[in-house]
Amino acid sequence: MTDSYTVLVVGTLPSRFHTERFEAAFDDATLRWVEQPEGNSTVFEATDCILATMEVVSSGDFDPEAAAVPVLLIGDREDSIAEIALSTDVVDYLAVRGVDAEATWLANRMEAAADSYRTDKKRAQLDRQQRALSDLGAFALSGPAREEVFAETVEIVTETLDAGRAALLQSRPEHGDLSIVAAKGWPQVYVGGVAVGLDSGPGRALTNREPVVENDLSSETTELTAHLDAGSELSVVVGGGTEPWGVLTVHSSESGAFDETDARFTENVAALIAAVIERETLRTTLEEMFSRMDQGLIGLDNDWRVTYMNPEAERLLDTAASEVVGTNYWDLFDSDAVKPFRERYEKAVKTGEKVSFESYFPPHDRWYEVEAYPSQAGLSVYFADITDRTEREMELLRYERMVEAADDGVYALDSDQHIVQVNQAFAEMFSREQESLIGMHTTELIDEDTAAESALIQAEAARTGEPKRMEFKAELPDGTEVWIETHFSAIVDEETDQFVGTVGVARDVTERRHRERSLTMLHERTREMAQADNADAVVTRTIEGCHSLFDPCRAAFFDYDATTRTLERHPQSDEVDRGRYQSDGVNRDAPVESENDPCWVAFTEERMVRVEEGTTVQFVPVGQYGVLAVERLSGATIRETDAEMLGLLAATMGELLGSVETKQALRSRDQQLEQQNERLTQLNRINRTVREVTRSVVHATTTEEATARACERLVEAEPYQFAWLCEAPEEANSDDRVVPMTTTGVEDSYAARLTEAAQTSPFPELLSRVASTGRRAVVNDVLDDPAWEPHRRDALAQGFRSIAVVPAGNDRLLVVHGTRPDTFAGEDGDVLVELGETLGAVIDRLGRTQPILDERQTEVELEIRDDQHFLVRLSTATGETATVTGVVPTAEGDYRTFVRTAAPKNAVRDALPPGTLARELTDEDDDEHLYEVQPADTTPFETVYAGRGRLREMVAENGVCTVSLTIPSDVSVRSVVDAFAATYSRTTLAARRTLTEPTDSVGSFRARLDEVWTERQREAISAALHGGLYDWPRKTSVSTLSEAFDVSSPTFQYHLRAAERKLIELILD
Repeated sequence: MTDSYTVLVVGTLPSRFHTERFEAAFDDATLRWVEQPEGNSTVFEATDCILATMEVVSSGDFDPEAAAVPVLLIGDREDSIAEIALSTDVVDYLAVRGVDAEATWLANRMEAAADSYRTDKKRAQLDRQQRALSDLGAFALSGPAREEVFAETVEIVTETLDAGRAALLQSRPEHGDLSIVAAKGWPQVYVGGVAVGLDSGPGRALTNREPVVENDLSSETTELTAHLDAGSELSVVVGGGTEPWGVLTVHSSESGAFDETDARFTENVAALIAAVIERETLRTTLEEMFSRMDQGLIGLDNDWRVTYMNPEAERLLDTAASEVVGTNYWDLFDSDAVKPFRERYEKAVKTGEKVSFESYFPPHDRWYEVEAYPSQAGLSVYFADITDRTEREMELLRYERMVEAADDGVYALDSDQHIVQVNQAFAEMFSREQESLIGMHTTELIDEDTAAESALIQAEAARTGEPKRMEFKAELPDGTEVWIETHFSAIVDEETDQFVGTVGVARDVTERRHRERSLTMLHERTREMAQADNADAVVTRTIEGCHSLFDPCRAAFFDYDATTRTLERHPQSDEVDRGRYQSDGVNRDAPVESENDPCWVAFTEERMVRVEEGTTVQFVPVGQYGVLAVERLSGATIRETDAEMLGLLAATMGELLGSVETKQALRSRDQQLEQQNERLTQLNRINRTVREVTRSVVHATTTEEATARACERLVEAEPYQFAWLCEAPEEANSDDRVVPMTTTGVEDSYAARLTEAAQTSPFPELLSRVASTGRRAVVNDVLDDPAWEPHRRDALAQGFRSIAVVPAGNDRLLVVHGTRPDTFAGEDGDVLVELGETLGAVIDRLGRTQPILDERQTEVELEIRDDQHFLVRLSTATGETATVTGVVPTAEGDYRTFVRTAAPKNAVRDALPPGTLARELTDEDDDEHLYEVQPADTTPFETVYAGRGRLREMVAENGVCTVSLTIPSDVSVRSVVDAFAATYSRTTLAARRTLTEPTDSVGSFRARLDEVWTERQREAISAALHGGLYDWPRKTSVSTLSEAFDVSSPTFQYHLRAAERKLIELILD
């Protein structure tokens, strides 16, 4: 075949069969595999041939007779496959014996079957359509009126395409629609009375000048489909050019009813109709139609002269039409070579009937498939090259000699149901001697009712000529009952048409029936087990399944305990006898730990263990989870399929236990991750609050400024509602009124009566307890605490739920109100204590008129010669001077270091120590580059900035990094030197000197900037300064800096402009 085709394999191929060789034997095919189809539905669509295993056919999961395509059978049981093949509608079968030639033979046989199927199907379809075209063309040439041609057209198209309706619609450009001029299947009132819009399928075909196939009309309703059962629609344009005449449309009640061949046929019909409308183009249209055919076409007149030859015929005969038209056809070839063809052509002309045949043509060394159609004008000959297909069929015949048919129980009966002949397999099936069966009546093997039913089925087989199947129960001489399946055909005398006997094959299907029943029961139990949502439920339903499948029995599950390395019987299990490893005196609930115990052997060696000591016990491993054991009690019938059923049940149990375990692990992991995320969020918020408050108060110059800043920063942070500071009362019942010193975030109405609220019990007692003990006190939920009922209205009105009071230095208390219950539990409470201590220390020092920031500064110069320092390594490796233009501490605790050097990006990244990150902020073609560098160890920076110091300069060249920085006079120089030396061992103090700043210059100005700038504003303006945004020409851009901070450009620019505005306001003020 020239086109690829699809082979469907149904079931699992026998293990002895060479599957890989089978797949490789196909030239151009697609193999699809289905282990067990659910009915014969969409799985068989777009399939050219089916290979089914003996198991899926015999089990009833697949019925070959339900498939429209050829079916081949495969199996490895020689005593059964022939019987199945004879009883089913299969093309051929293969009994696998494991030889190499089997795979090649089967592939070639399937290829031939698919080829034949597609050829026959295609041939029938094309034959039907070609005859229809020929008839319609002949009718059109006979000179009828155009309306008669239209009526004949819709009639022929409807019949040829097996469609329910067809119509010719004429375009009406002035109305923008199509009007029906001829119809088949629609009410006649539609003709001339119904118009179709251009938004319909016919309208789109007219507009786009191409066929339109709608395979599903369920969601579309037009004038043609309304009130009618329409599944699919095919519309083609009638007439070409800029203004087509109209559209030919065909409707079917089935979805997907039309393919490319149907569309091509309909186009040819439309072309013929257009030719009728424009008769002067009729011959040209017909020739174009024939030229598109994929078969050779030769026209012969009554004198055997060639009148026409299409392009495919020219190709096959290797001659031009212009050279042979008008020549006697028989003069073109040797008379002996064309003798078989001439005899058949003359027969067609003589009888007036079509002839079809296949023949070898020696001059071309090809096999041809030929169809000749006689007419009054002569003979039309269609022919196609089938050499490849014929050679495959001949090769298949050679392979058939290599594979023997399987043996089955074979028998022959006369017309009175007496046994005439049987083979040895049949005799063994019924536990009889072969000779004793000859002449025996079937009622001696089966009961009279079964024999009577068999006689009726045999009579039907004789009447219809079709093979029949029957399944019945028989009793053997020893009393054993077996089930027999037989396939047989009736023998009818051709001359007298009399029934003379029966021949058939039989086999014992007792085990198969039991297996089918067990599989059905297992499937039902599996569905019940799958609904279990925990391990105990899975075990319980598995034990119940054992009782259903193997009754009478005892079943148990031994659960593996990884801690004790033992197997312990599950509480829902029965007591199962483990033989000599468990005597009557031993506790049956004792854990299994002996290496010789069959239960332990099954688990560790991962195999089924069978013990027969009085009763039969089977132990089956259930993955890593344990062992499933079944003890068969006396009276139980043990079958070959029981082990398989038990294995399937154990495998299902293992999968379900694994699924339950996985779901539980996922739920636990999700809960853990959620808790971790909540914890990290809380810690980030707490750390930010600590930094914000600490940084705001350490630069304060007065007590009022320190307390105001602390309270402001607190209420800006979630989840604090408002805060206030007051002097600690001496006693709870003291007449002294509690007067807030500082309030932040409090509404004016509540602030005005805050003194009154602080005097309302139990607030005084809370304040007094903190003042006397020096320890924090917390009200977790004001609304839920009966003692705080007097403050309930204030809590609802002001939106607070919890209260915390902490000492803030000598005789002062800090009171904070939280927005939710338990706001101050855990770390939040610890944070308030720490902030209270910090605030108290600041206030105490300010009270002693000693500023936090001394106006005196110490300038320190260090020299670092350690090649582990990122700047030293960068300068040494690149040979360029490296300068830190600035360091920006961030709110997250990171340090953004800006480094300027002439070294290119690749050299910088190669030179930096492991763990150091670098990002270029300038364009690559600049002579001098600016990088954002994040050192792996930022401990020195943390020491400097934690001590309120500032980095003035850091330059590295010639293997030495010089660091110049200033620190407050109250910070130890040695602590700074030690911090650098702890990270970089070769650090020395080069110089130090004391500087005195003007009282209201740098220090106070920086403090004021700290007060007005937010952290984000400080980060933005510092990054812009050190990153070169204010250089001329600019070294970087706002978009580049925003990427470094992982924020959008408008957000970064917003913070930068706010910082610049506040800075300019301070300078101008």
